Amino acid sequence: MLLSQILNEKEVDSSWIVDISYNRKKKIARLITTYKGNKSTYYVLGISRREFDKWTSAPSQGKYFHNFVKGFYDIKREE
Repeated sequence: MLLSQILNEKEVDSSWIVDISYNRKKKIARLITTYKGNKSTYYVLGISRREFDKWTSAPSQGKYFHNFVKGFYDIKREE
């Protein structure tokens, strides 16, 4: 199986979100953020491909995250 068949990466236009990718097989989104030069990685568990596509195509990925992802999905920070 090709990596492109499992992992979906989208270009991001955000002041604090650096990268968003999606593992279709596991239904997990990986979110990399930056704040004052420090990067953090978060995993959004159980998010559907449809919701991921709506998030990444939103005019503001940050606003969409705060309005429709945070508080609705289990989010784990990478230590």
